Amino acid sequence: MKSGRQEKLGFMLKKRYPNLSVRKPEALSLARARSMNKADVTNFFERFDNLLNENNFATGVFQTPFVILKGENVKQEFRDNLLPGSVVFVSDSSYLTIELFQKFLEHFVTHKTQGKKANLLVLDGYATHIKEQIILQFTVDNNVIMIGIPPHTSHYIQPLDRSLKMHYYGACNSWIKQNPTRRITKLLFGVLLSQVWVKACSVENGVSGFRACAV
Repeated sequence: MKSGRQEKLGFMLKKRYPNLSVRKPEALSLARARSMNKADVTNFFERFDNLLNENNFATGVFQTPFVILKGENVKQEFRDNLLPGSVVFVSDSSYLTIELFQKFLEHFVTHKTQGKKANLLVLDGYATHIKEQIILQFTVDNNVIMIGIPPHTSHYIQPLDRSLKMHYYGACNSWIKQNPTRRITKLLFGVLLSQVWVKACSVENGVSGFRACAV
């Protein structure tokens, strides 16, 4: 039996996320084949446009990096050369867990635009943890509205892939050419990321990344 608080939360979430549902994951090969399915992508942009029309969102800002590395313990060296305010966590698989996603949201809320206006958070479709009640309650309490892009479409629809990642991969390629006998390790991540951050995180590049994704 649901408590009154759960029922109230369920009503609020259904109103905010009318398409919220639990789906069985598809086989990876099938999912990739369907990644840019016209119906799925069209549905995403329709929901995205509806959110823009129904909400007066706050102006976006660049946030300091939230880094997840594969491992068991966070070493101080992992933080070296990262921008001030950056945070580093580790996980066994380097994937996002419920606990890490909650920490990310806390980081996001700390840096988001303050005021009564809602903040929109566009997520990779892999972020299945958004269905967890503790996560949904946190976003309601902090006036954050989430929308997930279709799975396996980040290379087309996610602005981060079209802006920051492009610069980061370029920096990695340049470093490898200059150091052909060495490999990029966790200790170099902060160095390379900081090198491209200043270039990538400009208003012009940020707008360009969103424009390239039609978001």
